[in-house]
Parts: sequence; C-alpha cells; structure tokens
Amino acid sequence: MKNKISKLLLLFIPLLISIVLYSCKESSVSPDEETDSQYPTILYPISEEKAQQLQNEFDSLNNFKVCSKIDKYGFIGNDHYDRVYQNIAISKDSAFALAVNTLLKNSKYVYVKDSASLISGNYNILQVNPEGTRWKIVFGPQVYNNFELPFTWIYIWIYGNEPYAIAGHWYSDIYIPSKYKIDKVKAKQKVIGEKIIWYGTGGNPQELIVTDESIGDSISKAIYPVEKENSIELRVTWKIPIKFLSNDAGWHIYLDVMTGEIVNIIQEFRT
Repeated sequence: MKNKISKLLLLFIPLLISIVLYSCKESSVSPDEETDSQYPTILYPISEEKAQQLQNEFDSLNNFKVCSKIDKYGFIGNDHYDRVYQNIAISKDSAFALAVNTLLKNSKYVYVKDSASLISGNYNILQVNPEGTRWKIVFGPQVYNNFELPFTWIYIWIYGNEPYAIAGHWYSDIYIPSKYKIDKVKAKQKVIGEKIIWYGTGGNPQELIVTDESIGDSISKAIYPVEKENSIELRVTWKIPIKFLSNDAGWHIYLDVMTGEIVNIIQEFRT
C-alpha cells in the first residue's frame, strides 16, 4: 500500500511543479506587456437611419434656421448649407451671448455641457462685415479634465439676430488610464532619432533628425483624436515640442502614453 502511495506521489509532484511554474510564467507579465481593455476610447459611425433621425431632431429644435449637418458619428460636422437671412446689425456682446446660448441648446450635438467651458476657455469673436450683421465666433480647442484636444474648434456664425450655422464639436466620456506605460523620460527617448520631413520656401524637402538637444522642456499631455476611415480613436498622448531655429516648438510630436506610437507630428511654423 505504501509503495502504491509513493508511486502516486512521484507521478503527482512533477505535475504539480509544472502547474506552479506555468502559473508563475503567466503572471509574470511585464508592465509594458499589460493591456488596458478600456483604452483607447473608440467612436464608431451610427446607422444612416439614426443619423437622419438626429438631423430631423436638430432641425426641429432650431426651427430649421441653423444650417448644419449631422455627420456619421452623430455630431455636428463641418458641412452646412445656405439660407436667406435677415440683414440686421447686432452688437459684439449680443452675438457672443447668442452663440453661447445656441451651443448650450444644442449640447447633444456639440458636447458642450455648460457655459463655463466656453467662457473660461479660448474663444475668438470675428466681425465678418463692417455693418455688424454677420459674426463668426470660434471656441476651443476643447479642454477635457485638464487635457487639451488639438484641433477641436467649434465655429458658430451669427447672421442678423439669429444663429446661422455651427461647425465642429467636442468629445465626452473619454477614458484616461490611471497609469501610463510610457513616462516622460521614455517618451523623450522614443522620439530621439525620429526623422521630420518639412518643405522650405522653394518647395524642396528638408530633413530634421530629432536629438536630445532639440527636444523642448515644456512637454505636456493632450488627448489627440485620431480619425480613421470608420472610427475615431481618442488617444492620450505626450505633446513633445521640437525646437527649430528661434522657435521653441517648431513641431509637436504626439506620442501615445500607452503604446509609445507616434500618432502625429504637427508643424507649428509657416514656410
């Protein structure tokens, strides 16, 4: 009997050791290999029927006077159509107040939740004609939980004493990871050696190789909307300035804090 037990133990112990070793191997995933299933926030197109339903609701809400079109994601897009408007002069303050109220009224389509986000942020009021009958107000870019979203401007035109059109939108419910796989030091290391191609006044391509010395000090964080053919990915990134001549930021490199991928390089000067 004892011999049988001993033989069983001899068979069982190696199996047990194998299971333990396998479990240790599975659990010893490095931080860089871990994935966050919630990241990034991805937006997908809605159905054509849903888009038309939203368009009808939007038109009805605005008495068919705001000439904007709902895009395939359910936002107010960049397209608008023309209509006849009253040629009535309106003051700068009145135009601005009307713009803010119109965006709040249409918060479902532009994701502006309160007036504070508009008034306390960046905005620009432009008088389109000398008579003061047409105004263009630009809000943005959006700031979400202290993260700037580049190129997220909202334009609204006030013609006469009515809103004429809206273009652009902001974003909501963006997932931000609590821990980043790529810290600021790693981010700097990843962009060193990156080639930036730019074109001078003569149209000839020029090349700049990023070095440690060309990286600026003011590295910040941003949420970069990456538009693909059938989705928008909201990537949390390091916004890394690259110095050029007298510019502290001739370019900004946007590098994903989770994947280390460069999602875009934006030139900040004109040639």
